[in-house]
Amino acid sequence: MEESRFLLYSGYGNRQTVLTKVKNYVQEFNLGIEIPLVKFETGRSKEFYFGVALQTHGNNKILESSNIRNMHSYIGSIPIKNNQSHDGLFAREEVKKLLAGNVEWEGFNAKIHYEIQKAFYDPTIIQDEYVNNNGYNENCTDQNETYFRFYKYLSSRRQGSYNEFIRLVKLFFKEPYNKPWPVMRKLLLLGLIEIDSYQNKYWYVTPFSLTQCNSQPERAYISGQFLPQQIDAISNLENCKLTMENNQNTLSTYILSTEHEDVLSEICEKLSIQLIRNSANKLLELLPTVDHLNLYLYENDHINEIEYSIFTLDDKPCTTSNIENGVYIVKHQSTQDYDETALKLNGKWFSGSYYDVMFFDKINNTKELPSCIYIEDEASLLIPGFLRPPFLFEKALIQCSGSIPTIEQFTNANYLKYHGVSHDFVDMLSTKTMLDIKRS
Repeated sequence: MEESRFLLYSGYGNRQTVLTKVKNYVQEFNLGIEIPLVKFETGRSKEFYFGVALQTHGNNKILESSNIRNMHSYIGSIPIKNNQSHDGLFAREEVKKLLAGNVEWEGFNAKIHYEIQKAFYDPTIIQDEYVNNNGYNENCTDQNETYFRFYKYLSSRRQGSYNEFIRLVKLFFKEPYNKPWPVMRKLLLLGLIEIDSYQNKYWYVTPFSLTQCNSQPERAYISGQFLPQQIDAISNLENCKLTMENNQNTLSTYILSTEHEDVLSEICEKLSIQLIRNSANKLLELLPTVDHLNLYLYENDHINEIEYSIFTLDDKPCTTSNIENGVYIVKHQSTQDYDETALKLNGKWFSGSYYDVMFFDKINNTKELPSCIYIEDEASLLIPGFLRPPFLFEKALIQCSGSIPTIEQFTNANYLKYHGVSHDFVDMLSTKTMLDIKRS
């Protein structure tokens, strides 16, 4: 059940700074999808008063006094209390009385002059309001537009928990596109967000930057936080051209074209923008070769027939007697809603993301794999669809151009087409992945 409680404060100084602290705290600890400003008023002594509503989503830990004290300390403002409230949290009716001026508050020695910026409203309707204006639209079939709205909102939030990300995906995307991991995977591949290394619990938006294209160093694409003022500043420059290139069913990419790569440096210096050079090659250089399987998948020695149910990819049950090398779906028998993709190889189990597991299965258990094709005139690389590279390799490929691969028909088969890939990158990729890459 949704429960909203209210924190009321008085403070001095820069009001926007204080409110930013409130926003950061609430977002960091996943206490609400939005922070409605309940009241903002100024007294004669230039002391200001404000209130925020917290959506706890059933998480009553926020109601613990230690958490409330931590929030007071973090914000650095004085909590307002009355005789009925000892923890600084107020019920909805109490806040309504405050707005009506019907409550006596401790420590108020001067008459309050009201500067209410927003009318009081129930914070539980924020989700519906935001979806109507910015999120799910049953008449919208353009996934690029949906991703753009979604990423604008993430940029305004800057960071959050994975549980919050799940809720946001369900708010913005309609079926069958409202699965959180595919959405997050695309944003991670594009370098627009990153995940905190600690148990993958938090995501954050990367800083606004220009990333130099791999095969055309005089071009760059915009990555990181969506900052419309920076985009406007770039588009108004005379010595370059800013265009938007469509990505298939995902976020479009802003491409900045100049006559020479030195112009990119001048633009970034003039506008104080970070220029990231040669990022695709640098990432690829750091990656070990795929024969180091344990560096890409983790050995899972917990999988056994007693605790786990094991199925083939077409959902047929297996027993230990008929399990050969290959990919399987495993479910823990005590939590049947949880399943993972696992690779059985030479008597050992390895787990990881679906595409990573499938790739290592193909290169270890397939006698003859089709070749990849490098089209030199286009600086594009075709990889068979069933051989989608492991996540980090694909991230390096996408950093070449800042665009998600398109699906192309080639020799009666589906291929993933990666754009803006240089000769040097292709040579290194072939060595690292052991894929046969033919040039055409």
